[in-house]
Formats: sequence, C-alpha cells, structure tokens
Amino acid sequence: MRISSKLSLRFVLLFAVFTIIAFFLFSYLVREKSEYDYIYFLSTLNNTISSTLVENDSLKKNYNEILNKIHSQFSNKPIIRITLISCSGKVIFESDTFAHKMDNHKTRPEIMKALNGEVGTSIRQSKTLKKDFLFVASPVKNSDKTQVIGIIRTSVLVKDFDSQTAKFAITIIFFLVIFLLFGFLILDRFSKRITVPICEIENATKEFASGNLDVTVKAEGKDEIASLANNFNIMIDNFKKLLSELKYLEQVKRDFIVNVSHELKTPLTAIKGFIETLEDELIEDEIIEEKELKNYLKYIDITKRHTHRLISIVQDLLMLSETETVSSSLMKSKTDVKMLLEKMLPIFSQKLEEKQLKLITEFTPDFPEISVDAFKFEQIFVNLIDNAIKYSDKGEIKIAAKADNEYAYFTVTDSGIGIKPEDQTRIFERFYTANKSRSRQTGGTGLGLSIVKHIVLLHKGEITVESKLGTGTVFLIKLPIV
Repeated sequence: MRISSKLSLRFVLLFAVFTIIAFFLFSYLVREKSEYDYIYFLSTLNNTISSTLVENDSLKKNYNEILNKIHSQFSNKPIIRITLISCSGKVIFESDTFAHKMDNHKTRPEIMKALNGEVGTSIRQSKTLKKDFLFVASPVKNSDKTQVIGIIRTSVLVKDFDSQTAKFAITIIFFLVIFLLFGFLILDRFSKRITVPICEIENATKEFASGNLDVTVKAEGKDEIASLANNFNIMIDNFKKLLSELKYLEQVKRDFIVNVSHELKTPLTAIKGFIETLEDELIEDEIIEEKELKNYLKYIDITKRHTHRLISIVQDLLMLSETETVSSSLMKSKTDVKMLLEKMLPIFSQKLEEKQLKLITEFTPDFPEISVDAFKFEQIFVNLIDNAIKYSDKGEIKIAAKADNEYAYFTVTDSGIGIKPEDQTRIFERFYTANKSRSRQTGGTGLGLSIVKHIVLLHKGEITVESKLGTGTVFLIKLPIV
C-alpha cells in the first residue's frame, strides 16, 4: 500500500472515531442543556401561573378560565401541558384530558417533592396519556408564602425536546462533513508534499538499481525529505566517483597483469627450452656416472615442473585478461559441440589412464548445433575436465548435454573429493583454491574456474556448482542456443 493511501486511510479512521465520539458527546450535552432549559422554563412558568392564581384568588374558583387562557398561549410546539393538583393529590385541572378521569397524583415523584415545598422534576411515562413527558411540579403557596395550598405542574413531551437534539445533531454532522472535505483537501496537499518526493526517490533508486547512474532527484525546501533527496544525489555522485576510480584501478591491474605476463612469457619459454636441451645433453653424455646423472635429472625435473607451472599461470592470466576485457572478441558460429568435444578429449587420455578414470559423454540424440566461439567454448571443458581429473582418484567423469527451444544445458560430473559448502561460493574467484595442498601437488593456478565463468558470461550464459564432500561435484552450464 502506498504512503498516500495509508495516510488517507488513517485520516478517515481517525476522523470516523472523532466523529462518532463528537456526535455522541455533543448529542448528550445538547440533550442535557435542552432538558435544563425546559426545566428552567417550566419552573418559571409554574411560578407565573402560581402567582396569577394566588393574586386572583382563583385556586377555588375561575381557575379553568385562567389556566385555559395560559394554555392557549402555548398552542404551537412544543405544546405545554398544565395540571393543577390539590394537596390531597386530586387532579383539579388538566389541559389535555378530563381531570375527573385521572388517578390521584399524590404518589407521583414530582408531586411528592412539590408537597414538601420544593420544585419536583421527573422524566417518565404518563399513566394517563401513555407518553413520555418531562414533568416539573411547583408548590402553590398562600399569599404570605407560609403554606402549600396546591400544586401546579407543567410538562412537555420528551420527543419535542429530543427533536431539537436531533436537529442539532444533524447540524453537527453537516459541519463535520464540511470539516472532512476540508480535511481531505488539506491532507491531499500535505500528502503530496511528502509522497511526491518520496515517489521520485523510489523511482530514482529503481533506475539506479537497473544501472542508470545519471539519475538525480529534485530537492525542494529544507525539510527532512529535501535532505534525503540531497543525500541521495550526493550518494550517486560519490558512487560514480568511486566506480570511476575502481574502473581505473581495475584497468591498471589488468594492464599490469598483461604486461608482466608478456614479459615473463618469453624468458620462461627460453628457460623451458634450455632445460629440455640440458636434459637431453646429460642423458647423451657418457662421462657422467649414473648416480650423478640421476641426481641431475631429478633437479632438472623439479625445475622443469615449476617452469611449466609458471608458464601455465602466465597463459591463464592472459586468457583471463582477454575474457574479462574483450567481449567483442567472440567469434561465434554454428558449432557441432559433440564433434568438437570428441576431437578435444584425446588430450586427456594419458592423465585418465594414469588415474584409471573413465570419461563418458552423453548427448541427447536431437542435440542441436549452437552458436558459440568454438575456441573459447572448448576452453570451458578443457578447464572443467582438467579439474575433474585433478580432484578424482577413482570412478568416472561424465559430460552430459541436452537442449530445449532456447537453451543448451551441459553438466560435468566427477566422483572426486567434493567441495566444502563454504568454498562453493568462492571457487570462481581468481586464484582461489578450495584444496590448497592438492592444488600445489597438481600444479593448479587457481584461475581455471574463473576463466570458465567469464567465458560462460561472455556467451550470456550461467554456471552453477553442486557438490558434496566425498561424493563428487557437478558443474551446470546453461547457454543460449542462438
């Protein structure tokens, strides 16, 4: 979910909670205020009616005329109900029904309080009209205020002042909706100030991850997001500088390796030639005793092996340098891989025979010709088979191949000592050897698998390894057919 959506959702949830709380709180407060106002109004009206009745001495006569006149003044909603009750609880006058049909009211809670000289209030259902009323009862006292001579009670339907509460609630909802709309406008403007720069940074990081190093982000303002954008731009600049330095150092290293390799190649070749000549002359020399000859040949053999190893290192360095730097040097052509390998495999016959290993090839019958650089492709299998022979003491080495419509799949499987899991991620690094003692014994340079990987990458392929200690190793190669 995007940040803007999260902000909007949280705003809506927060506003919904606030609206619900505000609605119930204001509704409660308005109802309480409305109830208080009606009680005050009815209490004041009671006092007015009481004073009028006492002044006109109408409690015993003419009260109907006076009370009906007062009641007529409240014909509009909310309708006021007026009741006159004697101290015995008998209803003397009732504005909304027949007084003689009404029960004795002495036990009504508001009446009981009024009989004690206080203002009594009650919200309950009228037993006569079967409706909820707010009742306010006040004592009617004689002219000198010393004795309660009757009770005047006014009331109003609860639904009348509840309707006012409802109207106010609707007003609250209306203003809350207006507030919500304004809130959304403010939130939209605010969220864009946050999300638009963040989206720009997100897109820039995607571009950067895909290899575009020329990407930048606009930094506006002085807030944290602008600081983030500035830091991103600085990071890109620093990375480009670092990358440029690394490329320069890598080129210097390559040039050094190539130059040193070329400088070593000629004298090493000369040394090898002189060693072989010296060996031939010593063998033909009849003056040297046999014991001395064996010692001399032993030393020459050691020198020859180490010279051969140095020459192999130089050749591998030159090959690696070429595969790392010159991708355009691939000379691709449609190649019959099976025939290519059959011509190449005899060079391992002596080594296989010495270690009593079998070399098996297994190609599917419909294996197609594929587009590869034949020389470099051959080098892949030369290095892999050479490695398999070095690290296998028994069993067999198997080369298998199959293909689908897009890719060719090759596996080189041996029954050797295997590779430790922690070494499997590093065996394609230059000069890395998983078994150093074995590598020294067999004359390994630590460059063979690195060369293999780079040749596979030049062909836009993939190479992986699966191995188990004591069981063997499988190298898997995937190459596009075209």
